[in-house]
Amino acid sequence: KTKGHLLAKTWCNSCHVIEKGDTSFDDGEIAPPFFDMKNVTKLSLTALLGTGHGDTPALSQLKQPEVRQLADWIKAQN
Repeated sequence: KTKGHLLAKTWCNSCHVIEKGDTSFDDGEIAPPFFDMKNVTKLSLTALLGTGHGDTPALSQLKQPEVRQLADWIKAQN
């Protein structure tokens, strides 16, 4: 597993479906699945992850290299 994948499992998995085939959510997930975020650019994703979003202000605790690794992994799911 990559560092980005591990970060996604730690920080994002409670609200997002992070991988295709994930069955941990029923009909409606709380937030968009990562594989369905095709229109989000890496730049905007990096900015969003670097500042936190919604109920996830803890993301601001991530260091810039971690934010980039997480953004890279999320974009690779599209």
